[in-house]
Amino acid sequence: IWRSGIKTLRNSAANSFMDSPNGYQIQSIGDAMIQSLALMYCFGNYSMSEKALREFADAQFENGMIPAVCPGNFYFNVLDFAFLWPLWLYKHYRMCGNQKLCLDLVHNLGRLLEYFATLEDPESGLITDIGSRFGLRCIIDYADIGRDGMVTGVNALYCRCLLTSADIYGIVDDPEAAAKCSARASQI
Repeated sequence: IWRSGIKTLRNSAANSFMDSPNGYQIQSIGDAMIQSLALMYCFGNYSMSEKALREFADAQFENGMIPAVCPGNFYFNVLDFAFLWPLWLYKHYRMCGNQKLCLDLVHNLGRLLEYFATLEDPESGLITDIGSRFGLRCIIDYADIGRDGMVTGVNALYCRCLLTSADIYGIVDDPEAAAKCSARASQI
């Protein structure tokens, strides 16, 4: 198992996470996060994770959304993948203690959270009807679930994203932003 794991990581991580399990030659947030965690846990390699986190931040759109895949010209947005980006940043920090990376990317985090806030229902804070209202995809690991109306999995990921973002704001010493994220998560 160990040798297979090493071979898989080496074959799918040639200076970029471009070999996703679904066969596409792309770097997706979901797959790259998992591959980077494996590299960090197993081999102590933090550089590829940092490189990928920065690449996704650099690909951030003007509206604040971080695309599901980058680099490249293959474009699509997946809300649940975007929710994972702050979690990945936080896990990266917890593994190597790179506060500078958090400081460098906190602006991207703020813009991403502002984008998510535009998707919220004003009264409940829940995200609803992402497909019909916003044209966003929801994969949630390709599970066979209903994706209309209020999707519990989407809001659970959003809540986790907000709680993790509060932790990141704590790392960069912004207690006001941390409190705001915590309050939004509590509302959800």
